[in-house]
Amino acid sequence: MDRLLGYENVGHVLSVLSDMHEQIGQVLGELGHQAADERRKLNLEYLAEHQSRRATALVSYQQNADPTLLEQWFQIPFPEEPSDLIASLQTRESDQLSIDSLVCEIDTFMDRLLPHLRDRAETRNAKALFDDLMEIESRERHLQSRALASFAQI
Repeated sequence: MDRLLGYENVGHVLSVLSDMHEQIGQVLGELGHQAADERRKLNLEYLAEHQSRRATALVSYQQNADPTLLEQWFQIPFPEEPSDLIASLQTRESDQLSIDSLVCEIDTFMDRLLPHLRDRAETRNAKALFDDLMEIESRERHLQSRALASFAQI
């Protein structure tokens, strides 16, 4: 996975975010296959599909976005890397406590990354894009929370 250091254009950042969501989905899917408990298996499959849909949405956005927005450059000295997050997720077990911790780790990473990208963007359009992604992230987190709560009731 590409790193987010130095200068990047918006299109590349969206590609990195899409790849990150896709890889997280793959890790969650693998954990789901390893889970012995059916509820955890369903939970992890849902989370994997959710990440895959997020990746697809970012790809779709790129395909339909204004090319001048995607070509805008900005400096991103973000100290954490998506690949480091994914590597840490791969070492997790599929027990419920680990799943909850994993979801929190993903959310925390995105809570730091998206505002950082917005603050580093230099144009109004790029800032608005990252504001939109932060809003979508918040809505998705709410939906995910509700879904996970319903899995807990099964």
